[in-house]
Amino acid sequence: MSAKVDAGRRNLTPREYAERIGVSVNTVLAWIKTGELRAINVGGRASKRPRYRISPEAVEQFELSRSVIPALAESATRRLRRAALGGKDYFPGA
Repeated sequence: MSAKVDAGRRNLTPREYAERIGVSVNTVLAWIKTGELRAINVGGRASKRPRYRISPEAVEQFELSRSVIPALAESATRRLRRAALGGKDYFPGA
């Protein structure tokens, strides 16, 4: 058994995760405090500041919960608008 841990599968600090996804550390800490992103506090009981670690499973769960799901069907309003315009769509992608 190897003592090395795969870099992609180890617990991340809030700073590491923030750098990885391109947001501020304060944003990651806010997600942790609201419960949106699960993390564990590895700081001691006497420690005044928390030392959070984010597991790979928590990262995966968080990213899945925030993933965008594309719309599958055209809305009725858009169909009516296109029909009224003679088939032209002036708002592509809207």
